[in-house]
Amino acid sequence: MHEIKNILIILILCSITTLPLIAQSEKEITKPIRIKYENISISNLLDSLNKKYQVDFSYDPNTIPTDSIISINEEGISIIELLGKTLSNTKIDTLGNQIIITNNFAKRKSVLSSKNLIVNGTVFSANTNKPISYANISILGKALGTISNAEGEFSLIIPDSLAHSTIVVSSLSYNQKRYLVPNSDTSIFVALREKFVQIKEIKIKNIKADEVIENCISAFNDNYINEPQTLKAFFRETIIQDGQYIDVAEAVLQIDKSEYSNSIDEERVKFIKGRKVKSETDVSVARLKLAGGPAVFAKLDVVKHRSFFNTNDKDTEYVYKHNGYIIEHDRLMYKISFKPIITEDNLYYEGEFIIDTESYALSSVKFAMTKRSLKNSADYLIKQHAKKIKSTPYFTEYRVNYRPINDKWILNNVRGELKIRMSDKRNKQSSEYHAVAELLISDATYNNEPLRNSESFKTHYILADEIKETDIAFWKDYNVITPDEDLENVFKKPISIYLVPNVKKPDKQPGF
Repeated sequence: MHEIKNILIILILCSITTLPLIAQSEKEITKPIRIKYENISISNLLDSLNKKYQVDFSYDPNTIPTDSIISINEEGISIIELLGKTLSNTKIDTLGNQIIITNNFAKRKSVLSSKNLIVNGTVFSANTNKPISYANISILGKALGTISNAEGEFSLIIPDSLAHSTIVVSSLSYNQKRYLVPNSDTSIFVALREKFVQIKEIKIKNIKADEVIENCISAFNDNYINEPQTLKAFFRETIIQDGQYIDVAEAVLQIDKSEYSNSIDEERVKFIKGRKVKSETDVSVARLKLAGGPAVFAKLDVVKHRSFFNTNDKDTEYVYKHNGYIIEHDRLMYKISFKPIITEDNLYYEGEFIIDTESYALSSVKFAMTKRSLKNSADYLIKQHAKKIKSTPYFTEYRVNYRPINDKWILNNVRGELKIRMSDKRNKQSSEYHAVAELLISDATYNNEPLRNSESFKTHYILADEIKETDIAFWKDYNVITPDEDLENVFKKPISIYLVPNVKKPDKQPGF
């Protein structure tokens, strides 16, 4: 329980403040330093500065000479000035506590090839004509896909190399549909029919809940990829106060994940590009912010980190219960609920696993704080900078979904919600806040160039504060969750342009 508890505390850590906070490491960027190195590579120099001064760097190793060997003997020079002298033909920018290094002469290219075609569509129920939210849209046998938004809308970007492949549209309790990839940009309407399963016609093995969980744990290495992976991901977080949007932030990410047999190594996340809108009007009571969003959600892979499973290295045990069956991904699944045996101190979660009856792969898990934990959660979850404000969390819910790729399963998407009531007794004001965060894995390859710690998005970062401007043209090349409402229209105002160095595209393609 230890690791998931810490992850979720960070996930819903809120900063309630009316004044901007300046990170200590920002001051280190302009502070005069004394530095002396003999025959050190540029790469090792940046790592050394990161460790010694807690300064983070963002750069594309293809555009700066990271392997070049230099000698330095400087006193009374800032880190910014040092990099300016050391790295010729580069542009040095700052973003919060990050230093961004770009090549002045490097032509900025999209992470994805421009030779793509786009399939836009809407998924709805053939029985009710209502939109189907969060339906899976993917390429058969490939780790490429997206999901529909709350209105059933989606946009799938498909590279030319996948021409003549098959698009699969599926959703829980519906029959899936398949389409051939078209030759040009296309819009489609996908009507899914509800799936009715006659349980009596299906052979079901009588098995206890504990045995299902034991089989699921034993099959982890067979069902999930045991090689390091590089994932492309889209992340969105929204904050609503009293029914009105006050913050929307989105980002494209690179996530480095070690093999699933290694449950100790944590994922590293690199922020590639982002966009945001923010209410310019004053908000009542306080402004709520989420800390760590992208970095935290990337770690909510309960299979990799063995969360909610009884294992020898856990200090919390769970009791499991068989809740029947369900159809997911056209497979018969066990529904196994879980809840902690101990529910006193700290934060505890209860929920339900959906596990394949044949392979024992975990297809999805939904969980929330226990009632007792939620009642006592404010001290754990909320970092408060505004005095005399009472904060009461009253709802949490998280869902982690996986999807099959041939004979393996990969992380598909993660969604979390938090609702808080806040009251300022001094000014006799109160508000309700609803925070939603979503992570979508749009592509996966085997990892051939791990991220450095200095490139990683840290769990104390606030995504909205890290985004200064938005590169509008960039977003057309990425599979993302189609916004329920265009960002430009959320607050009826335009958004501006921002550019962060691109991540190197891995050469080795997935073999699953």
